[in-house]
Amino acid sequence: MEQNSSPTLEEMFGKRILQIRKEMNLSQKEFGELVGFHRTYIGHIERAEKSVSIKTVEQICKSLNMTVQELFDFSKLKWWIILHHFFLF
Repeated sequence: MEQNSSPTLEEMFGKRILQIRKEMNLSQKEFGELVGFHRTYIGHIERAEKSVSIKTVEQICKSLNMTVQELFDFSKLKWWIILHHFFLF
């Protein structure tokens, strides 16, 4: 992604997954086991290298006891995740 462009939906979703995982103090492996995916897939999602299906979103929500609206509430992203997006390459 270019430095000055807006984040894509995949990037924002990945940052949201990263935020949730960090708030739960889980490794990618532990988070993957919780939601039913391999740790490498979680990493791909967090780095916006993979797009997720609706079924994947549903499985993550059910596993985390969270609504789709809560999962996609990007206003919950912390400032450090936004800074990470723009300043860490």
